[in-house]
Amino acid sequence: VWVPDDIMSNNETHFKNERMHDVSLKFRIKHNFSAPCYPQENNQQSNE
Repeated sequence: VWVPDDIMSNNETHFKNERMHDVSLKFRIKHNFSAPCYPQENNQQSNE
């Protein structure tokens, strides 16, 4: 089974909770958080 090395998500409670924290620790996943309304903060901006 493939498991990602890292995950990028916003600070919503369904992503930032104890269950996600436990899963991230168990599978050694680095969970990064970013403000959803500022995509440039997480290198997701487009070059249009």
